[in-house]
Amino acid sequence: MIGFAYENVPVNLDMIPLFPAKTISEDDQCLIVQDSDGDVRLIIPLWLEAGVNATFPLEVIAGNDAVELRKKYPKDLRMVGNIDKFALIEGREAIDEELERKLPYLLRKGGYLPAIDHGIPPEIPFEHYKHYMIRLKEYLDVCI
Repeated sequence: MIGFAYENVPVNLDMIPLFPAKTISEDDQCLIVQDSDGDVRLIIPLWLEAGVNATFPLEVIAGNDAVELRKKYPKDLRMVGNIDKFALIEGREAIDEELERKLPYLLRKGGYLPAIDHGIPPEIPFEHYKHYMIRLKEYLDVCI
């Protein structure tokens, strides 16, 4: 096997040709999405080389930061997620801070769909989730 260890999982570089690399023109809107838990920062260049151009859920606790990734990959990478689920557990102020830090920049730059970074845990009170959805709609209404 040719590859390296990533998050204690071997990554086989021989698999890269299995992806439809370079078959998508710059004008195409086709997304090839990779769902990956954990810190994806080191593997993104390999994905892009292989033709994978989108990822989710971009877990915050693993060190992923969609704002930093957008700065590093302004056009090549599409992203879904990266809204910290723990902010929703914590409450309104944490939710507002999380959204304000990320959404104005990411929505303006494009290639990003806001979503909680890995499912909705049962610890999130309904009122917190409702507040998140109301605030999210406010940000999205500005974009339209």
